[in-house]
Amino acid sequence: MTAESVRLITRIRIFKLRNALACGVSPFDIVDFSPWMKMRRFSQDWFFRTLQEGFDLKISFKPIFDPFNLKGQFPLVHLLPFDNQLLNSLARQQIYFLSQLVTEDGLFLLSWVDLRSLLLVSLKGPTPGWFKALIGLVTLPFSYALRPEFYIQDDLLPNFSVPVIAHEYGTSSSKKLWIATTSCRIGKHALDAPPDDNSIRSSDLVIG
Repeated sequence: MTAESVRLITRIRIFKLRNALACGVSPFDIVDFSPWMKMRRFSQDWFFRTLQEGFDLKISFKPIFDPFNLKGQFPLVHLLPFDNQLLNSLARQQIYFLSQLVTEDGLFLLSWVDLRSLLLVSLKGPTPGWFKALIGLVTLPFSYALRPEFYIQDDLLPNFSVPVIAHEYGTSSSKKLWIATTSCRIGKHALDAPPDDNSIRSSDLVIG
């Protein structure tokens, strides 16, 4: 096996392990292995155990390639009860950080309906238990407003494309209208066409 083949296999192995850990960062950058070590599939994973034991012995591994870190704030695996179901759900949706689930101003948690409309989560099934637990943890009572300690720093705020549809109104140069759900938390987007029965203007949207 050539050195290039070993390099490629190692990259794939690290990429798969990062996704399985659902933490959004390279396994080389983990500083607290304890949550995963409680789970059999990781405690018996030789690669993960090597990294964990090396960390305990203060051995630093310096990969010579991109460690596959993703940008984000407040890893969900450090906020929520830890189990296989949570890890599988987060890995499947490719959601790793609270900062992926907030409004563009970083002040509100998006509802599950909003996340579906943005195609960030599955369109099937009920709201998962982990998301309900997250709401109770990071938002103010009876609101989707984030607690101040969970505000997202500016350089990690999401940038969503707001769902719009062509709206036949007035002339052929009519603008686009944003279709919003009753639980929608996406604001700040002005609309050029009057609302119909299924839509609202952003100026009419009450967030909170």
